[in-house]
Amino acid sequence: MDLCITRKSARKALGKDALQDGINEYLAIACQLIHEKYVLGDESEWDAYMGVLPEVEEVNPTFTWKDEDLAFLDGSPVVAATRSLQMKLRREYDALLGGQDGLIAKFPDRFPAEHFTYENWVWAFTMLFSRAIRLRNLQVGERLAMVPYADLINHSAFSGAFIDARESGDWLFKNGEEEVILYADRGYRQMEQVYISYGQKSNAELLLLYGFALERNPYNSVDVTVSIAPRTAALAAANEGIEVDPLAQEKVEFLASVGRDQTVDFPCYADRYPVEMLEFLRLMMMTPEDTRGKPLADFDYSQDDANIIKDKALFRLLSYNQRMAVRHRRNEKRLLKRTLAALEKQIRNKGLDVDDLARAEGSTLGKVLRGEKTKEKTAIEKRLEDMGLPVDLR
Repeated sequence: MDLCITRKSARKALGKDALQDGINEYLAIACQLIHEKYVLGDESEWDAYMGVLPEVEEVNPTFTWKDEDLAFLDGSPVVAATRSLQMKLRREYDALLGGQDGLIAKFPDRFPAEHFTYENWVWAFTMLFSRAIRLRNLQVGERLAMVPYADLINHSAFSGAFIDARESGDWLFKNGEEEVILYADRGYRQMEQVYISYGQKSNAELLLLYGFALERNPYNSVDVTVSIAPRTAALAAANEGIEVDPLAQEKVEFLASVGRDQTVDFPCYADRYPVEMLEFLRLMMMTPEDTRGKPLADFDYSQDDANIIKDKALFRLLSYNQRMAVRHRRNEKRLLKRTLAALEKQIRNKGLDVDDLARAEGSTLGKVLRGEKTKEKTAIEKRLEDMGLPVDLR
């Protein structure tokens, strides 16, 4: 464990008066990464490890993309999450290091301004997001760590191998120290590459944090946000164009009774969708009289991106980031299109006419129905918070 870079090692290297007890793990480790690579350089005990860590351009997560590349992801929830993460990193840098009360001003000898730049801060977080490992079986509880060389192992969504900590020693006698170990999921031949799983992550999460997406990803999904707007008489009076729903209050009370919010994110996969989503939509659209919604034919789900990819000459003109963005957006549209097809098939099996049914509104961007405020976070942003990232993304 002494070889790992953790919050404990960061406070030891940079001073407990600077990095105080309780500082977020990501922030502390980011400071030590900058310290070891840019301040100490070849004098660092981690110099060899720093030498193999890639540059930002080699990892290429979307929060480091240029605006013209991000524009190719328009319509994907990755854009909102990327913007949130960019703003968050800037706020964290300004709050911890910049300004009159920042560590650069307070401890200029330990946090030299020429090295603790925002560019190096982005590099440190690129390393953290794509390489840090959460060790869950430590004696003191789980901790975030940069584990030299173990983070070189590539990701496979189909691997069951993982990295964790354990008490060192043999099966009978333990010496009280701890070590990091790779638990293999099967026997491996000599020289065979070992993969681990970075977790059950969608391509949106992989693209945002790791800079790549997979064509074959069993966990790839698009989160559709569905909301029941309480179209009460008061709401309709305050918002022109909204009709009163006689069942509005009853719907809200029912959702509360079953422990559901009015706004719910449903992940849609290539081969399945949540049955609960259909139930939620049915409740959402229940009215005393049938209503007419926006026809499905008004929306184009996948044709544009698919044609761009088929036009090989045009596709080659795009940058690497833009090609990856177009592929990702096309795959998200495919997931949505398959979900719609499955839903329509189920509706027809019930003996209903799909064309005559009202359409519920949904969004992959965290938006809700008219009469409600915009949803504050997309589902992918919520999952980032669950990772333990410091402070609110927005």
